[in-house]
Amino acid sequence: MRTCKLSHITDKKKIIIDLVTSDSSEINKRLENIEKRTKTMILNLQKEISLLENENSKIQNQRHELKKTIHHHQMKIDHLNDRVHEMMSTSDQEKARNETAISAPHTAKTLNDMFIRHQQSTLVSVQQPRASRPAFYAYMSSSENNPGPHHTLIFNQVISNIGNGYNQFTGIFTAPSTGIYVFLIQ
Repeated sequence: MRTCKLSHITDKKKIIIDLVTSDSSEINKRLENIEKRTKTMILNLQKEISLLENENSKIQNQRHELKKTIHHHQMKIDHLNDRVHEMMSTSDQEKARNETAISAPHTAKTLNDMFIRHQQSTLVSVQQPRASRPAFYAYMSSSENNPGPHHTLIFNQVISNIGNGYNQFTGIFTAPSTGIYVFLIQ
């Protein structure tokens, strides 16, 4: 009887060992599968990280280029603003000089200076280039006492006649195009 019990005990141990061994083998297979999936996930994540790093690098380069472009445009804007302020200041100074010159008694030299400053102005008409804008500056060397009605005043001293619109012999100015024309007579 003892033998039978011993055999039964040995069989139980063998079954337990078989169970443990088979469980261990199954566990090992599961662990290997988990390890393979984990390695695959790590490789995929590393690839994704590499792609994101490349994309980030490109974005950083684009950002740097955009900053340079913005800085360049800001400098252009600042330069243009400076030019506008300079032109406005020059224009304001010219207006003040012209108002002073117009309110003071005119001499040929004062009017001539005023005309030359006007010609040297940096503002250019958008509609018509400076070279093709008609202008003339002329004055009378002596005053005409009591000119009659419908009497043509002839300015005998012609300083400038851009576009040849003023006829110094007839005293008639022919406007070559539509525009604004100013005649100052004192």
